Amino acid sequence: MSDQQQYRREDLEKIFTACIAMSTLDGEIHLDEIKPVVSFIEGRWQSGYGDINKLSEEANESALEILKSHSLYKSLGGIAESLSGSLDQGQKDAVLKLLSTVLHADGEGHEMEHGMYDIFTRKFEA
Repeated sequence: MSDQQQYRREDLEKIFTACIAMSTLDGEIHLDEIKPVVSFIEGRWQSGYGDINKLSEEANESALEILKSHSLYKSLGGIAESLSGSLDQGQKDAVLKLLSTVLHADGEGHEMEHGMYDIFTRKFEA
């Protein structure tokens, strides 16, 4: 199956949320980490989904809640599990590629970022 199949709006929000959480683990958002995420979301946005800026706000709020929670990995595991159930293999591969891009965008992958990436890898392979 192809990555170009339609993504559900709620799946795009979960993908955006996970990427924002990963990119802000070190306390700052880097443009080189967020730019590929925005391109990914914009390239899969459907006209009936409403305002893309609203999605960005929702994803930012969700990511902030995850980062403030005491169960970061559990929260991300829930997102990964939910996406695993609704995405086809091509879409899962595209999300893993996007997460890898975010992970390595600043030239260094931090341990917690690798941990987040591993959660998605395990859930998508299950």
